[in-house]
Amino acid sequence: MVGVGFERMDNKTDKELEDLVKGDAFCVLPWIHMHPWPDGRVFTCCLSEHHTPVGNLNTETLEEVYNGDVMKRFRVDMLNDKKVSNCNRCYEQEGYGHDTLRKRSNDEFMQSHDNWTHKRDIVKSTEEDGSVPGGVNMTYVDMRFSNICNMRCRTCGPDLSSNWFNDAVDSKYSKTPETAILQIQKGKTYDFMQQFDKYLPTVEKIYWAGGEPLMMDEHWYIMEKLVEQGRTKNSSPMRIFYNTNFRNLKYKDKDAIDLWSNFEPSVLSIGASLDASGARGEYIRKGTIWSETVKNRERMKREIPRVDFNISCTVSMFNILNVVDFYEEMVSTKMIGVQDFAVNILLGKHIHRCTVLPERYRLKAQKDIERLLEKIKDDDPLGRVTNTFKSLHQFLDDDMSHLMLQSMKEAKEMDRFRSETLFDAIPELGEIEELVYLYENAESLQEDPRSSQVDNFAQGEGTVE
Repeated sequence: MVGVGFERMDNKTDKELEDLVKGDAFCVLPWIHMHPWPDGRVFTCCLSEHHTPVGNLNTETLEEVYNGDVMKRFRVDMLNDKKVSNCNRCYEQEGYGHDTLRKRSNDEFMQSHDNWTHKRDIVKSTEEDGSVPGGVNMTYVDMRFSNICNMRCRTCGPDLSSNWFNDAVDSKYSKTPETAILQIQKGKTYDFMQQFDKYLPTVEKIYWAGGEPLMMDEHWYIMEKLVEQGRTKNSSPMRIFYNTNFRNLKYKDKDAIDLWSNFEPSVLSIGASLDASGARGEYIRKGTIWSETVKNRERMKREIPRVDFNISCTVSMFNILNVVDFYEEMVSTKMIGVQDFAVNILLGKHIHRCTVLPERYRLKAQKDIERLLEKIKDDDPLGRVTNTFKSLHQFLDDDMSHLMLQSMKEAKEMDRFRSETLFDAIPELGEIEELVYLYENAESLQEDPRSSQVDNFAQGEGTVE
């Protein structure tokens, strides 16, 4: 039977489906996952292009979004092995050899594993128009229930940090929302969470991020429900991953380590969003108190030593020249083991990509990465460090230095209303400070021979004199 552009999936052989899963376009997430943002917009996943939502929970139910026209079209395209524009970030990262959410999800949920149940039957049940019978299959949960956060990181913005609101008001570079706190169906959270209860029995994977998840009532509601249901054992098809700024482990009368101690260690993975240490880290992730971060890690090692802890380091123009040193410092101080670090390449905020820096800076970063990879080649059993640094090395071949002046202008503006100085916090970028002067005085320097040096500098041809 032929439907809209593809043969009914229940008529495909396992081999045909396997080839589709291993191809360059298919992703299982539109069948088992949706990614709501605090403002109610819903996307296919956390890496989706955010200019094309698939629905809005302020006007639709999860069921309506799940089998809405956009989701159905995406499924049809993927079943035709056709790339979907919303998935460009995964496709782009795969071009750099990066392991992606698309590939990991296909492996986790379309293959048989000891502690996962594969979802081939759900994909095979797809109707001709791309709809999936039986209602929402909520296997993988990654919902940004609110933007409540105690930080205002340089590479973030008001959509995902309530603390960013005042900065957004002052900045030309961020759209300011109407209110500081964004929340799915604000004022109706209890009702929404009660609706969510019915999906919990089918959940196999949860990714907690924010905002700051440890400050969200919804996080505690769901995690305590899982404890009540006894879904804390390795034998249960449940895996829980965190991306937390790791600033505060206590919320109201609740304690994260007390919560996590209910789960078998293999069920949990605590990923800390840390981009640098000390003053540099406090500059990049405003609100960090590095000494508190260290104390929290020491407590975790004492009380739940077997729970996985790793650092998810977002690499941008702010820390590309320091990321290898940061990794080595974290290993040498025993914050992490050799294998417990992953590079997250910043893609969304183009003017903050590490590739806006001149070529000689990028070459230096690549040499540092090459040295590190040689050093750890026999000591990284998971391959997480090796693979993500290799991807970063390849990513640095890109040249976006034409955005450097815009990037510096935005950083300087934020310095003004945060009472900070980029070149004090990150001295290795100090040479670029001269460009800020040239940019601010561009009109008066139009006839000045020095103005031509901006282009030379961006191309790596010496310093500004």
